[in-house]
This record gives sequence, structure tokens and C-alpha cells, in this order.
Amino acid sequence: MLLYPLLGMFLSAAWLANSFAIYDIAGYIQSQIQPRVGEGRSIWEHFRASIDTRHLTILHFWGTRGLFIGTGLLTLLAGITLAKFDTAQTIYLIVGIVSIILTIILLSLPQIKGHK
Repeated sequence: MLLYPLLGMFLSAAWLANSFAIYDIAGYIQSQIQPRVGEGRSIWEHFRASIDTRHLTILHFWGTRGLFIGTGLLTLLAGITLAKFDTAQTIYLIVGIVSIILTIILLSLPQIKGHK
């Protein structure tokens, strides 16, 4: 249980990498495919650009980060209450705390400009 934050850290890194890849795909569609299809045709990037999602930015930011950070902290807290704190569990606790800190740092990195 004390090692779940380590798994959460790797899951958050994978999520962040996928988020950046989706942003790159959106840019490719907008710059390469949309001009070939025509500006007047309604394709995904044209539709997405026409929707105002600024009010959802804070929800997206805290929703995704809260999931990784919150579950890690809750699992760490539950693990602390159940641990007997022998040598192995103390090491797991240290790894868990370091993983939570690294997850917070990873998810606090500046986002790509325009990334929603």
C-alpha cells in the first residue's frame, strides 16, 4: 500500500506524455490536414476551436492532478495507519513520500502554450 504513490507517479508521467502527444496531433490536424480539406469544412479541429472551453481549464487542471496526487496521499495515509514500521515498511514509506513529491513536481511543470 505504501508503494502505490510510486505507481501513481509513473501513471501521471504517462498521462502527461499522452496529453502532450494529443496536443501535437491536434496541431498536425490543424496545420496539415485542415488546409487540404478546406477551411469551410467542419472537421474536428475546426469544431474544437469554435468551442469556448476556457471555463473548464481549472476543472481539467485540478481534476486530473487531484486524481493522481489525491489518491497517492490517501493511500499513503491509509498505509501509515496500518504499518508496523519495520525496516521494509519504513523504506516503502520513504519511497512513497518521495514519489508523491516527484508527482507534484511533475504535474506542476508548465504546460505547453495553448494546451487545454
